Amino acid sequence: MRRARPAQLHLLPVANRLIMTNNNPLPRGVQSIPEMSDFDLTGISQEIIDKAGLEPTVPPNNIGQYGIGEMGMLIPYRSIYGDPIWEGDLEFARVRLASPSDDKKYSQRLGTGIHSYVTPNLISFPHGGTLYAIEGEKKALSLASAGYPAVGLPGFYGFLKDEGLTPELEEVLAEISPIEVVFVGDTDVVFNSQFSDAAHKLAKLLANRFPVSACVLPLDAPGKGVDDCRGSLGEESFNQWFEGVIANRILIRSDYDKGRIALKLLSTQSHSFKKEFTKCNIRY
Repeated sequence: MRRARPAQLHLLPVANRLIMTNNNPLPRGVQSIPEMSDFDLTGISQEIIDKAGLEPTVPPNNIGQYGIGEMGMLIPYRSIYGDPIWEGDLEFARVRLASPSDDKKYSQRLGTGIHSYVTPNLISFPHGGTLYAIEGEKKALSLASAGYPAVGLPGFYGFLKDEGLTPELEEVLAEISPIEVVFVGDTDVVFNSQFSDAAHKLAKLLANRFPVSACVLPLDAPGKGVDDCRGSLGEESFNQWFEGVIANRILIRSDYDKGRIALKLLSTQSHSFKKEFTKCNIRY
């Protein structure tokens, strides 16, 4: 059942959303209002940006609806049916901070939990295809822009909630019944034990329901993540390149532990290692 949206405190109509309700054009301490061009949206189509509802935001505009008091790019979370994700009386969203630091790039309302990010066109994909799970909303939106059904995870373990799956991911799996779930990692995750551990946990949670595979972008990829790669390669070349990446995925068998998964993923990088060693005149 859809819930009524709470009262929008301190907000003007959408067309004037970035204009404050007092006589001051900007809130105290804010030097300028961010624009979408201030954020790196490489690899994401304008159509997907619009459907996802991404927009720059400043307090207090994002407080009444989402409870977030920081400035940046608003990323609303919605179900596969397009309904808001609720926590208490407020909708759930994350904000990509306008001034991120190395240890904090995103913010969400204090006290809220983990949710999986559902890309806006996911419901339109046919049942029985492959579902891609990837860390980060932007990377998931990039895959969606390229025509791949994807769910974004706010961290490697962003599919987990109370030792089970997040409600959003459960709903997606029930709706599209994928033939396989592919866990996709950046170029550097082959050296990160948490990625292999997360892949192991995801496979255990989906055991006897859906096969789970894992793949990592090659070390010589044209970017660190799929969004960077799509931006570098362009729309036409990215899909052909990504199909090659997917072809190297490993099926996570029930007898694989996280160490075995890490070694299997490392073995898929042998071609990249050979190229790098050759550049350095090292025999491989």
